[in-house]
Amino acid sequence: TVQTWLAQLATDVLSHSLGTKVSIERVEISFFNKADLVNFYMEDKRSDTLIYARELKIEFKVFDLFNRQVNVSRIFLDKGTLHLYRDSSGKLLNLTEVFKNFATNKRTTDTTAKKFNWDLNLQELQMRQTDFSYQDDKSHTVANVFVPSLLLKLENISIQKKLLVVHSLKIDSADVQLDLLKREKSPEDDSLLVVHFLPDSFKITFDEFALTHSRFRINDHNRDTILPTGMDFKHLDVSQINLIATNGSAVADTVLAHVEQLTAKEKSGFELEETNAEARFSVNEITFSKLQMKTANSTIKNYLSLRYRVFHDFKDFSNAVRLRANFDGTTISLKDINYFVRNLDKVQHNKVALNGEIDGRINCLKGRGLELRTGQNTIFKGDFYTHGLPNIFETSLNIHVGRLATTADDVRR
Repeated sequence: TVQTWLAQLATDVLSHSLGTKVSIERVEISFFNKADLVNFYMEDKRSDTLIYARELKIEFKVFDLFNRQVNVSRIFLDKGTLHLYRDSSGKLLNLTEVFKNFATNKRTTDTTAKKFNWDLNLQELQMRQTDFSYQDDKSHTVANVFVPSLLLKLENISIQKKLLVVHSLKIDSADVQLDLLKREKSPEDDSLLVVHFLPDSFKITFDEFALTHSRFRINDHNRDTILPTGMDFKHLDVSQINLIATNGSAVADTVLAHVEQLTAKEKSGFELEETNAEARFSVNEITFSKLQMKTANSTIKNYLSLRYRVFHDFKDFSNAVRLRANFDGTTISLKDINYFVRNLDKVQHNKVALNGEIDGRINCLKGRGLELRTGQNTIFKGDFYTHGLPNIFETSLNIHVGRLATTADDVRR
């Protein structure tokens, strides 16, 4: 049949152009510029599955085919599977290896080899009921992502320049599971939970990013014990994630964006109800400026930065994560702090109204130009230095007092 002949032709073209195995059950052509590939399968260079789709629809410029050009502008993937793999050296990504032929726009005149020159002028990518998996042998990490709905609109893509210019990306009801596999940790290796966002210095810019009704879980198989209370950064489960970000970029290991909305809830009970800020997120920093953040118990305004060596440091938040903040009109509940540092159960009912600067780790914290109010009648203005938190009964406190007033009832709280 014509459909079988087209499938065989497409299989031959793709296999020769990409240098890997491709199979297609049948191809349906409509309007001379749209192809519907049924049961599409492509292998990577290791002969493992790279892409499978029950249905893969491609829109292209038909007249370019006469010049042995394949100009793809739109792709629709239904009930697909994408498997990415990075080897133990960290230098080889299977997807890049297969599609490296896209790195040149130079025409070929080799008609005997049945090769086509590819131009991935992709403008729109739509996915439905799609599974992603990513296996990273270098970091002993496996990520599985299920995406019921994804719509990506592009302005420019250049693999040669390692550049992706995104107009908008909308993802709904994504489910992300990150597993950190068991590994032998050498004395000089403290890099657990190192995550690299983009390989090979790739750059992405975007106008709009929307993630709605989504979930993120992480499970570290190097520690079986699950903490009964508070945030367990080895076994996170964050649901009801809604994120809207604009005017952003991702370069190497750093993401910059304006966050218009961010809400989420963690299994421990910690709930983020509202976030608006200029955000910077990297492998060793999370920073919010021009911040307006609201949790179920607290309101944080102005500037907040968390700095660390690796994500692994969050498991020892009090001793390993550096906090830098400039608060203005902020109210912090000790109940929210207790999700991260624990040992505050007896005083977690208290709230603190705060203005001023704070710097340091929780166990060694400094404050400058502070105005602090708590209880009914307690006020402190001045500077402080503490050592020993969160264990209140073993904490030393040095203060420079501009003003201090309290009552016996507030002290007993």
